[in-house]
Amino acid sequence: QSERDHYNSRYTKNGPMESEKSKSSDIVNENSIKYFYKIITEAQLEMDQGRILDYGCGAGEKSVKALHNKWNLNGIDISEKSIAYAKEKYGSLPNVSFDVMDCEHTIFPDNTFDIVFNFGTFSSINIDKAIPEIIRILKPDGFLICIETLGHNPIFNFKRKLSVKRGKRTKWASAHIMKMNDWQQIQKRFTHSKIRHFNILSILFAPVMQVLPSKISSQMLDLIWSVDNQLITRWGLSRYAFKTVAYFQGLKFNA
Repeated sequence: QSERDHYNSRYTKNGPMESEKSKSSDIVNENSIKYFYKIITEAQLEMDQGRILDYGCGAGEKSVKALHNKWNLNGIDISEKSIAYAKEKYGSLPNVSFDVMDCEHTIFPDNTFDIVFNFGTFSSINIDKAIPEIIRILKPDGFLICIETLGHNPIFNFKRKLSVKRGKRTKWASAHIMKMNDWQQIQKRFTHSKIRHFNILSILFAPVMQVLPSKISSQMLDLIWSVDNQLITRWGLSRYAFKTVAYFQGLKFNA
């Protein structure tokens, strides 16, 4: 209920108070976001057509980015105002539907989706209930593709506490950011998986990048992303990264 109320409160009669496109953090996280959509596209290319679910779709802006020809897309969210906005803006698109639904207890039949993707939803729900539900509605050879923030970096965790005080995040969401162990538990349920971590220093430059000329911003980001990659891959600091992109495929029914 607190998550529903929080996200409903972010809407006025004119729509979202803050467009998903305008978040300054998306500028410095562009590398992880591009990789996330690249994985979704590659998964769809393995099949000529199918059915894809945006698990916690919000206002639908990120849902439609994942839509490709011959695919049917469903978006679900617990926020009635989010879904109302998504339907108004994107509901006329072919093969797209948005519904108010509890992600922990969906109404979809077993083995419905070829792909389930999640853009930052896991912190808003009970992961121990969500993963079994995703596995139930996912086809045996289907994909689960996720992008989430990681909860080990003390600097980022401090900023999350400030966001709670400012009303930009709920206490639940702040306390349930994904950890390494959470990803490891999900890995046990699938036969194939790949997890990449992005951005340590770069997220600290988000306010600066938003005001710099695009060319300078792009050059600086390339440099900082390169440093981050070294910190993550060579120095073993992946647990302190800001973003995680993970994909899982092939259900283990005895897990």
